Amino acid sequence: MAGAVPARGAGIGRRDWRDSASLVLLVLLVLGFVVLRTPIVAAAPGLASLYTRLGLPVNLRGLEFRNVATMRDNVSGAPGLVVTGEILAQAGGNRGLPALAFTLYDDRGREVGGWSAPIDHRPLAAGETASFRSRLADPPDSAKTVKLRFEGAAEGKS
Repeated sequence: MAGAVPARGAGIGRRDWRDSASLVLLVLLVLGFVVLRTPIVAAAPGLASLYTRLGLPVNLRGLEFRNVATMRDNVSGAPGLVVTGEILAQAGGNRGLPALAFTLYDDRGREVGGWSAPIDHRPLAAGETASFRSRLADPPDSAKTVKLRFEGAAEGKS
Protein backbone atom coordinates (compact mmCIF):
# COMPACT_ATOMS: atom_id res chain seq x y z
CA MET A 1 0.00 0.00 0.00
CA ALA A 2 1.84 3.05 -1.30
CA GLY A 3 1.87 6.23 0.76
CA ALA A 4 0.76 4.47 3.94
CA VAL A 5 1.34 6.40 7.16
CA PRO A 6 3.03 4.42 9.99
CA ALA A 7 0.80 3.67 12.93
CA ARG A 8 1.15 5.93 15.93
CA GLY A 9 3.92 4.73 18.28
CA ALA A 10 5.85 2.86 15.58
CA GLY A 11 9.62 3.27 15.46
CA ILE A 12 11.94 3.99 18.38
CA GLY A 13 10.09 5.52 21.26
CA ARG A 14 11.04 6.70 24.72
CA ARG A 15 10.62 3.27 26.28
CA ASP A 16 12.93 1.64 23.72
CA TRP A 17 15.54 4.32 24.33
CA ARG A 18 15.40 3.79 28.12
CA ASP A 19 15.67 0.02 27.70
CA SER A 20 18.73 0.47 25.48
CA ALA A 21 20.33 2.93 27.91
CA SER A 22 19.68 0.54 30.81
CA LEU A 23 21.31 -2.31 28.92
CA VAL A 24 24.37 -0.19 28.07
CA LEU A 25 24.65 0.90 31.71
CA LEU A 26 24.42 -2.72 32.91
CA VAL A 27 27.12 -3.82 30.45
CA LEU A 28 29.38 -0.96 31.59
CA LEU A 29 28.88 -1.87 35.26
CA VAL A 30 29.71 -5.55 34.67
CA LEU A 31 32.72 -4.61 32.54
CA GLY A 32 33.93 -2.22 35.26
CA PHE A 33 33.43 -4.89 37.92
CA VAL A 34 35.70 -7.23 35.93
CA VAL A 35 38.31 -4.80 34.56
CA LEU A 36 38.68 -2.75 37.75
CA ARG A 37 38.71 -5.69 40.15
CA THR A 38 42.17 -4.95 41.55
CA PRO A 39 41.36 -1.42 42.79
CA ILE A 40 37.91 -2.62 43.91
CA VAL A 41 39.47 -5.36 46.08
CA ALA A 42 42.12 -2.94 47.35
CA ALA A 43 39.29 -0.70 48.58
CA ALA A 44 37.06 -3.56 49.78
CA PRO A 45 39.19 -6.67 50.56
CA GLY A 46 36.13 -8.71 51.48
CA LEU A 47 35.23 -8.89 47.79
CA ALA A 48 38.35 -10.98 47.02
CA SER A 49 36.54 -14.23 47.85
CA LEU A 50 33.64 -13.28 45.55
CA TYR A 51 36.02 -12.69 42.63
CA THR A 52 37.78 -15.99 43.37
CA ARG A 53 34.45 -17.86 43.34
CA LEU A 54 33.70 -16.25 39.98
CA GLY A 55 37.02 -17.53 38.61
CA LEU A 56 38.59 -14.05 38.63
CA PRO A 57 41.19 -14.13 41.41
CA VAL A 58 42.83 -10.85 42.41
CA ASN A 59 46.51 -10.62 43.33
CA LEU A 60 47.21 -7.34 45.12
CA ARG A 61 50.77 -8.26 46.13
CA GLY A 62 52.04 -9.04 42.63
CA LEU A 63 53.55 -12.29 43.98
CA GLU A 64 52.64 -15.81 42.91
CA PHE A 65 53.39 -19.24 44.38
CA ARG A 66 54.90 -21.78 41.99
CA ASN A 67 55.99 -25.42 42.23
CA VAL A 68 54.64 -25.89 45.76
CA ALA A 69 55.22 -29.39 47.12
CA THR A 70 54.67 -31.04 50.49
CA MET A 71 56.20 -34.16 51.99
CA ARG A 72 56.35 -35.82 55.35
CA ASP A 73 59.78 -36.60 56.76
CA ASN A 74 61.39 -37.96 59.88
CA VAL A 75 64.43 -36.33 61.47
CA SER A 76 66.04 -38.15 64.40
CA GLY A 77 62.77 -39.96 65.10
CA ALA A 78 60.67 -36.77 65.01
CA PRO A 79 58.02 -36.62 62.26
CA GLY A 80 57.73 -33.45 60.24
CA LEU A 81 55.95 -31.83 57.35
CA VAL A 82 58.05 -29.98 54.78
CA VAL A 83 56.65 -27.44 52.32
CA THR A 84 58.84 -26.18 49.47
CA GLY A 85 58.23 -23.95 46.48
CA GLU A 86 59.01 -20.71 44.72
CA ILE A 87 57.63 -17.20 44.80
CA LEU A 88 57.49 -15.35 41.48
CA ALA A 89 57.33 -11.55 41.31
CA GLN A 90 54.92 -10.62 38.56
CA ALA A 91 55.15 -7.39 36.53
CA GLY A 92 55.87 -4.26 38.50
CA GLY A 93 58.62 -2.84 40.68
CA ASN A 94 60.60 -4.60 43.39
CA ARG A 95 58.39 -6.67 45.67
CA GLY A 96 59.24 -7.28 49.30
CA LEU A 97 58.49 -10.77 50.58
CA PRO A 98 56.17 -10.99 53.58
CA ALA A 99 56.21 -13.97 55.93
CA LEU A 100 54.40 -17.10 54.82
CA ALA A 101 51.43 -18.57 56.68
CA PHE A 102 50.68 -22.29 56.39
CA THR A 103 47.27 -23.66 57.43
CA LEU A 104 46.59 -27.39 57.86
CA TYR A 105 43.21 -28.97 57.14
CA ASP A 106 41.85 -32.46 57.73
CA ASP A 107 40.03 -34.53 55.10
CA ARG A 108 36.75 -32.77 55.98
CA GLY A 109 38.18 -29.29 55.42
CA ARG A 110 38.46 -28.41 59.11
CA GLU A 111 41.49 -26.44 60.24
CA VAL A 112 43.75 -28.60 62.42
CA GLY A 113 46.88 -26.48 62.75
CA GLY A 114 49.30 -24.15 61.10
CA TRP A 115 52.44 -22.08 61.40
CA SER A 116 54.18 -19.09 59.87
CA ALA A 117 57.70 -18.59 58.59
CA PRO A 118 59.68 -15.55 57.49
CA ILE A 119 61.36 -15.46 54.08
CA ASP A 120 65.03 -14.57 54.16
CA HIS A 121 65.40 -13.01 50.72
CA ARG A 122 65.90 -9.58 49.22
CA PRO A 123 62.97 -7.95 47.39
CA LEU A 124 62.28 -9.42 43.95
CA ALA A 125 62.22 -7.54 40.65
CA ALA A 126 59.58 -8.44 38.07
CA GLY A 127 60.15 -11.98 36.75
CA GLU A 128 62.52 -13.01 39.55
CA THR A 129 61.84 -15.96 41.83
CA ALA A 130 62.80 -16.89 45.37
CA SER A 131 62.76 -20.43 46.72
CA PHE A 132 61.36 -21.27 50.15
CA ARG A 133 61.40 -24.28 52.44
CA SER A 134 59.62 -24.59 55.76
CA ARG A 135 59.26 -27.53 58.14
CA LEU A 136 56.70 -28.14 60.87
CA ALA A 137 57.85 -30.60 63.50
CA ASP A 138 55.29 -33.14 64.71
CA PRO A 139 52.31 -32.15 62.51
CA PRO A 140 48.87 -33.51 63.42
CA ASP A 141 48.21 -36.95 61.92
CA SER A 142 44.82 -35.69 60.71
CA ALA A 143 46.43 -33.02 58.51
CA LYS A 144 45.74 -33.86 54.86
CA THR A 145 45.93 -30.49 53.08
CA VAL A 146 48.16 -27.43 53.42
CA LYS A 147 47.04 -24.00 52.23
CA LEU A 148 49.69 -21.37 51.76
CA ARG A 149 49.30 -17.59 51.88
CA PHE A 150 51.24 -14.49 52.71
CA GLU A 151 50.92 -13.12 56.25
CA GLY A 152 48.13 -10.56 56.34
CA ALA A 153 46.45 -11.95 53.18
CA ALA A 154 42.97 -13.46 53.11
CA GLU A 155 42.82 -17.22 53.68
CA GLY A 156 43.73 -19.29 50.64
CA LYS A 157 46.48 -19.44 48.08
CA SER A 158 47.45 -15.79 47.62
